[in-house]
Amino acid sequence: MNQESKASMKFYYKDGTSSDEYHYSKQLHRIDGPAAEYGSGTKLWYVDGKRHRLDGPAEEWASGGRYWWIDEVEYSEGEFNKFIQEVKELPLALRLIDPREWVRNYE
Repeated sequence: MNQESKASMKFYYKDGTSSDEYHYSKQLHRIDGPAAEYGSGTKLWYVDGKRHRLDGPAEEWASGGRYWWIDEVEYSEGEFNKFIQEVKELPLALRLIDPREWVRNYE
């Protein structure tokens, strides 16, 4: 791997650190963006070490592949959109039961 491609990789971890190298002993975690970014353009979203994103696909591959994950469960794009719409329609009190309060992004 050349120095340029290595420098363009970025990994974010639950302990608040980030690195240009992947550390197997740490959990990928980032709330405000992808937890793993590769020089190729591939972006992966993780929360608490699980593939997770609520405002789009949790995997965006440079090759064009897009995959939707919520709390490490994979959904088709249609299933994902239906789930998000159902959550948006819940009363606020029920949405806040989730300890991550992820629905706050949809207010």
